[in-house]
Amino acid sequence: MQTPDYVPLVEVTRGSIVESVHYGAIAVCDTSGRLVHSVGDTDAVTFLRSSAKPFQALPLVERCGMERFNLTERELAVMCASHYGTDDHVNIISGIQQKLGVTADDLLCGMHPPFDVTTAERMFKNNETNTPLRHDCSGKHTGMLAHCPTLPCAMTAQASTPACWRTACCADCQSKITWTRPTPFKKPFLKPSPR
Repeated sequence: MQTPDYVPLVEVTRGSIVESVHYGAIAVCDTSGRLVHSVGDTDAVTFLRSSAKPFQALPLVERCGMERFNLTERELAVMCASHYGTDDHVNIISGIQQKLGVTADDLLCGMHPPFDVTTAERMFKNNETNTPLRHDCSGKHTGMLAHCPTLPCAMTAQASTPACWRTACCADCQSKITWTRPTPFKKPFLKPSPR
């Protein structure tokens, strides 16, 4: 595997001392996809991971989902970021879900202990039940459920199921991020059936 040609992009300084250097590559394209400026290896393959969350929330905002569901900027913020699973985060996400008419059971992000150590220790000490709402990506997943019903292709009875919302939403987000036509997934993201 060849190492991408990353170049220094940002220097973080403390006074006159360089504390850290951040490397990367940048590709700037026009609306037709033509490369108009670049730095470093623009053919490098990388994973956006959580830095894609604001882009994934953009279609919701563009399609007036904020107004449709009366969502606040604070709620949008938790859809655009990873969180630590604090009670405040859970309350914000629960509030979004109430507005959407969905629950934690509709999320496919799984579960893990809160990243917030104080919350995790309290939950362990008090034997509190964990939920998918503590997952650091539950805000994004809830936002996906908010976005998908705003898609024209999701306005049928069949597409109103959470699994279909996810499939349509993921294809639409793919097209938004890559500026390509959406391609349907071969298998929708379905919950495993109970055994």
